[in-house]
Amino acid sequence: MKGHLEKVEGGFLYFHSGGAGKLKVAWKYVLSLHVPESFAVLEKGVHIRQDRPNLRVPEGPFEVKGQILTVSSVSGAIRVPIGKITHIIDAKTYEKTVYGNPRLWQGWTGSVSGGASFVQSTQSLETFNSSIALVRAIPVVSWLEPDNRSILGFTSTYGSIAQPNTPTISTGIYHGNAEQDEYFPETSMPLSRHSMTITQLLG
Repeated sequence: MKGHLEKVEGGFLYFHSGGAGKLKVAWKYVLSLHVPESFAVLEKGVHIRQDRPNLRVPEGPFEVKGQILTVSSVSGAIRVPIGKITHIIDAKTYEKTVYGNPRLWQGWTGSVSGGASFVQSTQSLETFNSSIALVRAIPVVSWLEPDNRSILGFTSTYGSIAQPNTPTISTGIYHGNAEQDEYFPETSMPLSRHSMTITQLLG
């Protein structure tokens, strides 16, 4: 089969073939493979952090015969058992991800929601709600060791009750929180954690 290898992840090879389209193939079905493009081969137990490349990660074209993958790196041929491989990433993506630094506004995920309700009867009731929950985990790929995580949250509830010949009653509750975690090298345990919570009640 001829095609272009995109990546290897979770024990599967992801190909793009002109005739068959995108393919997902398990390692056990691969008897031999020749890839002329340069890829980075990641093994179990090899830790990589943002801006700190690991010299134990071989890069280069590779071929597979049986249960052995051989990388033609600049330092010579490096043999890696298939069972020890966790990821294979094209060299350009690997270097861009390892050496790159996401900008402050990049890498955020989360949700924003809002709602309102109105009731008109003897009393007039208005309620407004909003919520923002954001998380930014750096790096954004699973094969790099965690470096830091930022969490931002904000919720608000505002309501008012009005009826004839009485003052309008308004109530507002605003809650905000922020957290910043820094991680130990080669672990998933936070090295330091800074958090702040603010709640304000207006009535």
